[in-house]
Amino acid sequence: EHREGMVPGFTKTYNVKTDETGPFMRAGLSVPKLAAAPDLKKAAFLLTAEKPVAPAVYAVGGSSVVAVLKERLPADEEKFKSEIDL
Repeated sequence: EHREGMVPGFTKTYNVKTDETGPFMRAGLSVPKLAAAPDLKKAAFLLTAEKPVAPAVYAVGGSSVVAVLKERLPADEEKFKSEIDL
């Protein structure tokens, strides 16, 4: 499901494409499906259910990106522990 409901009418009014990145981690500079976007990535981890829309429009790879939080997933502690032991 795209987040059209979070910004009512936005995608229709401005005829813009919506997409989802899927889950991603804090490590690194890039966001899945986007180029390196450290400012966007930092902002993404500050989003909450109460404030799900990023405070700015981000220029990424020649496009403009508006970020909206779909869900926040907790870290998989078991996976993290197994990767640390490698």
